[in-house]
Amino acid sequence: MDETRRLVADPWTGTNAANWKAALEGTLLTPEIFWRDHYEYLKGHGYTLRRRYEPDWSPSWIAKGISQFQSEDGNLLLHGMINDATKRDGSYVVLKIIDGTLQSARDELTMVRFLSSPDLSINPRNRCVPILEVIPPMEGSNVSFLVMPLLFDIDRAPFETIGEAVEYFRQLFEVSLYVLLTALMLNHVNLKGLQFMHNRNIAHGSALIHQCPTIAHSLSFVSDCKITNIMADYAPLYSHPPHPVDTLMRRDYRGPVPTPGSRTLTPIKYYFIDFDLSEVFGPDDVRLRIPPWGGDRTVPEHKLPHNPPCDPFPVDVYCLGSVIRRNFLDGWTVFNIKPKEGFEFIRELISDMVKDNPQERPTMDEVVARYDDIINGLGEWELRSPVVNVGKSLGIFGFIGHWLKHFVYHLRGIPAIPRA
Repeated sequence: MDETRRLVADPWTGTNAANWKAALEGTLLTPEIFWRDHYEYLKGHGYTLRRRYEPDWSPSWIAKGISQFQSEDGNLLLHGMINDATKRDGSYVVLKIIDGTLQSARDELTMVRFLSSPDLSINPRNRCVPILEVIPPMEGSNVSFLVMPLLFDIDRAPFETIGEAVEYFRQLFEVSLYVLLTALMLNHVNLKGLQFMHNRNIAHGSALIHQCPTIAHSLSFVSDCKITNIMADYAPLYSHPPHPVDTLMRRDYRGPVPTPGSRTLTPIKYYFIDFDLSEVFGPDDVRLRIPPWGGDRTVPEHKLPHNPPCDPFPVDVYCLGSVIRRNFLDGWTVFNIKPKEGFEFIRELISDMVKDNPQERPTMDEVVARYDDIINGLGEWELRSPVVNVGKSLGIFGFIGHWLKHFVYHLRGIPAIPRA
């Protein structure tokens, strides 16, 4: 099997049933073999993969006579294109494969380098996952590696208060405004700055932000706006970090992961990941793209007969509104996500963002302005209210504990909206 086919092999399909069975008996999945073969190379660059991918690895659970699922090295790689590693300084990172034979991967590499440039990375409103390093390919290989901080799914630590969710929404809404203003600042004197990006595969369909909304006439973030592409830096919330695969266990597998701390006390940053579907339009470009794209299959423009080209700007607005609608307002039965109490204050804005007619949706700068007005009208105790599913409650002891804790936060002057 050549390297490219090995990378894209899917261990979860029926065609790999034998491979899956063998993995349960103590061998590596097909995509894991790639990581084993690169173990020493990556270690030479300062990144050590977990014990499972050491060249001389043997299953620890067999020697111990215990279940595979009781052993740290029994965790299989869930996504063949990414893996976690430990830096020389002991911090944890994620490595992502960039296959140089694929145009989308080359575009992504160009974009992440742009987004991690000094001019953009120093701005606190940049919520694109930072790229710590790009590891070049081994000799004779086309595969390089992006090095990023280890992040976790949004639902790894639940929102405790409405104010915490309000800050989450703010970061989602404002990040595109940041990218737009930065790009305009960099190109204010000489519009050839956009031409410069065009020449580097950034401005004709370039990726500025995957799954973020768009807001202006010159830039568009054609996106895959779904909850799995929004990640959180939860490391500050844990005394012992979760395992990157089995997040219910500590990374060292010495017990269950501890209860996370409070986002109100420790504000969290949220990041957008994956940049291969995003696109930038110049001021004279035709803002059209042939659907469908991305993971949200409910976009009205993507369901029209014969798939006519559509403007990606309002599609992005729809997708972001859909994320919030599914995860907070209406729920999502496919993933058993229940609607949450107390978020009706944002209902009108989200309803406008997901209108069937794209011309009736607000632009992202209008969304940000309206959101600011909405938040300014919320009281402190509304913001400190608990996040619970509709029809549920904390119970009497949970209710008392919640409000006692947040009354103390109030006395200590800790803001109800934990801005990060």
